Amino acid sequence: MTSVSAAVLTTAAKREGRSTRLRPTTKTLLLTGADGVIGSILRRHLAARYRLRLLSRSPMEETSFVADVADYDAILPAFGGVASVVHLAAASATDSPWDEVLASNIIGTRNVFEAAREAGVAQVVFASSN
Repeated sequence: MTSVSAAVLTTAAKREGRSTRLRPTTKTLLLTGADGVIGSILRRHLAARYRLRLLSRSPMEETSFVADVADYDAILPAFGGVASVVHLAAASATDSPWDEVLASNIIGTRNVFEAAREAGVAQVVFASSN
């Protein structure tokens, strides 16, 4: 979380009389693109509050589902029992070839939303820099 968004959340919480400390929860959150730059930062910030389920294209040191978001059948098992999804997986380089953008950013995003719908996930947070 950036210092700007943290400041906004803190200000809103104080205005509403809520605590500004993050409280642990038992909710499971699925993070796609967990091994990317933003995913790595979010993992550190969210791990104390949520049970994280990680999805990445490559094996990680942490336990994770390894699948490409363009492969619907491969990602679907990661969505079971999840309360929320933070979708960050994408071809983020500005010079990415069209086939990679199509697979990751378009087909992959559709697959994430459809898998979340099929699994009954209540919330999907979609972030994109493209």
